[in-house]
Amino acid sequence: LVPNCIVKAKADRKREFVADEQSECTDKTGLFYVLPFERGYLVNPDIEEQIWETVFELYPTKDSRIVLTDPNYLIPAIEDVSVEVLFEQHNFHSIYKASAAGFIALEGSCRNIRCALVVDCGYSCVTVAPFLDGKAIQQGIVRIDVGGKVLTNQLKEWITYRDLNVLEETYIMNQCKEDACFVSSDFNSDMKIARYRDGRNTIRREYVLPDFCRLFRGYLREPSTLGKLSLPEDTPQHITINRERFALPEILFHPSDIGLNQMGVVEAVVESLSRCPVNLRPALVQNISLVGGCTLFPGFRDRFISELRSYMDVDWCVALADVTNPITHAWSCASAAFSGDMAEEDQLFVTREEWNEHGEEILHKKFLNFLDFESEEADEASDEAAE
Repeated sequence: LVPNCIVKAKADRKREFVADEQSECTDKTGLFYVLPFERGYLVNPDIEEQIWETVFELYPTKDSRIVLTDPNYLIPAIEDVSVEVLFEQHNFHSIYKASAAGFIALEGSCRNIRCALVVDCGYSCVTVAPFLDGKAIQQGIVRIDVGGKVLTNQLKEWITYRDLNVLEETYIMNQCKEDACFVSSDFNSDMKIARYRDGRNTIRREYVLPDFCRLFRGYLREPSTLGKLSLPEDTPQHITINRERFALPEILFHPSDIGLNQMGVVEAVVESLSRCPVNLRPALVQNISLVGGCTLFPGFRDRFISELRSYMDVDWCVALADVTNPITHAWSCASAAFSGDMAEEDQLFVTREEWNEHGEEILHKKFLNFLDFESEEADEASDEAAE
């Protein structure tokens, strides 16, 4: 995996760490991130181009094919120059662009799975997208602006207010979030446990902070019985985390807890289903794919399906697809979908010749191919899928 960012470090101000060069940075305190994407949209193409230059140095791109994830079903009002850069500067032969959810649905359609509902809980947002025969149902796409970035920033604020100033420690606090947090199955019960100051509190932990000399990643440990003033001088610095462990992921289910006027992830799924044809809804909930880094929180899948079932008809089968790695699942699906008949796959790609002849028009024709259920053709397809 190559980080899609450029990093600057306090310890080495003269150098920029591009993409996987970040592994060469030994002191990761006070890292500053320069991102090509904001809120899921490519707003800094110059940064993306710099990252591609570094990554593609290792691979022959001339006359190769490339698949690219892109939030194309949301059609942002931002000029997209990625195709032009890949064709003109890197000499790719052909390109296929789809959303991460689109690749998952495409791979499913190759296995004759007609309906799919993809819930992508990513860095910038949560996106719910229903699909029929590999095509997105346009009316059913729902996005909420809560993701991993919001959670990390909120954790930084909570720890800074109570314990230690970590506002500039995005890298460390993101690891703390990944290592320490879990989704509660009973929020009110866990809140009661977290109020105890004695051994009855089974939630409180200490997170040992890395010093990047002896320790390069923090870790959880049981709370020390000694006060901070009684600890030996060489004891690693740590922070105490208690209710933050489960209150932070709770934001995904109830964003209003921190004042965000957004739906929770389960509410977004229910809203998406309500916009889809009635006859497709049972088939969609039978094949739900949970992807994105936020779904890796322990307890997320159980909490999600438990809450979702409470909204569904009792005779509906609500089931989650088997996802080995939620972070790389879209890539795995794209790889599987394009490992078959080359001639059939080429019809999906846009070649350099087609781009030179038709420009943006060919991109819209091949990559923005949605289902609109106001058309008779889409209605017939939904009836067939329901049967």
